Amino acid sequence: MNLKQYKEHFNNIYDDEYNEQINALKEILPKNPHKIIELPISKGLFFYVSSLITIDNEGLNISGNVEKLHKGNSYISYNEMNNDFNKPPENHSFGRELRDKLSIYINIYTDPNLKVIPILVLYSSGDKMKTTRLSNKSNVIDTREYDQCRITFKVIGYGHFLLKSIKVRMF
Repeated sequence: MNLKQYKEHFNNIYDDEYNEQINALKEILPKNPHKIIELPISKGLFFYVSSLITIDNEGLNISGNVEKLHKGNSYISYNEMNNDFNKPPENHSFGRELRDKLSIYINIYTDPNLKVIPILVLYSSGDKMKTTRLSNKSNVIDTREYDQCRITFKVIGYGHFLLKSIKVRMF
């Protein structure tokens, strides 16, 4: 008895049914339910007005130095030259789309005398609506009411910092 023809016939039927099921699942499931973006970091993407702050590339990281600030604190903007937080950003921090929710993780090390506090500023129809201080815990931010955002860093104190990564999870 030659079973080869039956085996081929069975495999053809199985492949057809399997492909139909997979295609049906692809239609139902979202294409990319949890989009994770690692934002590029380089010296040219960070803007600040204080002459007491210096930033340099250090391999794949950003190394910063802050001399004693006379007025107490300063700000470093990511991917935006405009430091007026009441104006919406001209550049998009992580693409044009904002999904329903964001989670942001910023991997940064600082000297004991320095605080570099990541902040997310959210805008709607050109107006600043919300400012959220980011921690390295789970930062789930509802962005349904907003159409633009920017990341900035509040700098308090003096010393050295090393920024290793900025990761954004959109869902």
